[in-house]
Amino acid sequence: LELLAGRRTPQEGRVLRAPGLRLGYLSQGGTGTLAAGRSVLEVAEDALEPVRALEAQLRSVERELEAERSPDRSAAALERYAELAARFEAQSGYGASARLAAGLAALGFGAETLARPAATLSGGERTRLELLVALAEEPDLLLLDEPSEGLDLARRRWLA
Repeated sequence: LELLAGRRTPQEGRVLRAPGLRLGYLSQGGTGTLAAGRSVLEVAEDALEPVRALEAQLRSVERELEAERSPDRSAAALERYAELAARFEAQSGYGASARLAAGLAALGFGAETLARPAATLSGGERTRLELLVALAEEPDLLLLDEPSEGLDLARRRWLA
């Protein structure tokens, strides 16, 4: 898995990936590295940054369309908007926040846990948070090394 994820270099041969492939990877037991000084919710929401950036671009083009008076410029803006909207939808942008909230709840991160500093989580909690982030990023290919380790039956069912 580490070879496929690009974490190791093969001794022989090479690993080929499709251009533009968004690859996610969570090693067994997680990485153990969470941003210091950030809450559980802030770390989880970081996974939505690419979708939020795309949404901000959409809103910017919407404002541009509202202000445009020239048909030529409006046509270009509409084309740009359509392209951004398609990408936003392909990245499941419309339901991203709801899925993240559902994932937090399913993995045992209740309201009382969300404000806690992520650095204070136990090893198992950290791994569950890293699993949630990996899932929320919705990569094209997600490599998980024993993802159900440390999960109870209900959480294993949710993951499946």
